[in-house]
Amino acid sequence: MMTQRIRVKSRSLLQGNNDISNLSSIPSIQKTNEIPSNNHIKKSLALSTPIIKNEIKKSISCISYKSLPGKINSSVTKINQDSFLIMTNILGVNGYSIMAVFDGHGSVGHLVSDYCKKFFETFFNKKEIYLSKNNKSNSSNGMSINSIYHSLVDDSYSLINSVFNLCENSLTKDVQFNSNLSGCTAVVVFCVGEKLICANAGDSRAIFSSKEGVTSLSFDHKPEKISEKTRILKNGGKVHPIKENGRFVGPCRVWV
Repeated sequence: MMTQRIRVKSRSLLQGNNDISNLSSIPSIQKTNEIPSNNHIKKSLALSTPIIKNEIKKSISCISYKSLPGKINSSVTKINQDSFLIMTNILGVNGYSIMAVFDGHGSVGHLVSDYCKKFFETFFNKKEIYLSKNNKSNSSNGMSINSIYHSLVDDSYSLINSVFNLCENSLTKDVQFNSNLSGCTAVVVFCVGEKLICANAGDSRAIFSSKEGVTSLSFDHKPEKISEKTRILKNGGKVHPIKENGRFVGPCRVWV
């Protein structure tokens, strides 16, 4: 099992697992409402109930990460297929940061996760993507936390949804490797001033930790869950463990 973590002091912990299927999952997005200052990927979107916490600091004071490769039979070290992304003060805007984990799976999972990391980084570093029809004034007056937040959440999070779709489409035509039987999870947390937005596909997980306890920010897309299994079967996939010597072995996986 490979794990990757990004730890943000007083903010969140992002953790990835490589127990993920070969069929892309629905991106799901969760967001927090305004908080006091004292304190490979499918094309539909599931919006969850907002999560509200009462204590979060305006600025990030510390970010750290750790990644460990898995092993075969507890001895042979696998290729580390994890990739992580840390972006702070994006486009020079104080208080706008992005942290993400991409956990690869399959024979070229490490290439897929690295490609997705770079794709997301390039995408969110483009000023023009934030210039929605409601925020055209940004081009002359500069970017602000408020305008960035609205760019991300307007039209039911269409900007965030689009990067997942564009990245997956790019993987099918713009890469020099065959990703048909490989992929990666994606869990992305946007820190926008005093607000958090989390979007994920697959079963890498983001949690919010404070003195009040731990709250999940993401939704695991695991094939064992009825809603996820139903979606997979509806889209022509199959759900079952690996078959060895005529017997099913291990957890359920997705097959296309």
